[in-house]
Amino acid sequence: MAITLNPFARAFTTPPAEKTPAESLLDDIRAVCRAMDAAHARFEMEQDEDLVEAAIYELESLKARYRYLIKRAKREKLSDAPIAPIYGASKPQVSV
Repeated sequence: MAITLNPFARAFTTPPAEKTPAESLLDDIRAVCRAMDAAHARFEMEQDEDLVEAAIYELESLKARYRYLIKRAKREKLSDAPIAPIYGASKPQVSV
């Protein structure tokens, strides 16, 4: 009698671990940083003045969300969490 081992069998039976609220918040901060990098790159590359203006408004909106998330992280006393630096910065502008 041969026993076959399926390496994928456990992947379907074990539910993924849910993120803690702190991990979720850090993921949100990282996502906003990536979006700010992309918006800044679009701003740098656009030539049409309407699209440049749209990029500026998008950057301002993302900055406001970033400030909100950082305030939340400080309120929840998250610290020593690695956050990717914002576009053009050598280190994070606001430490958590």
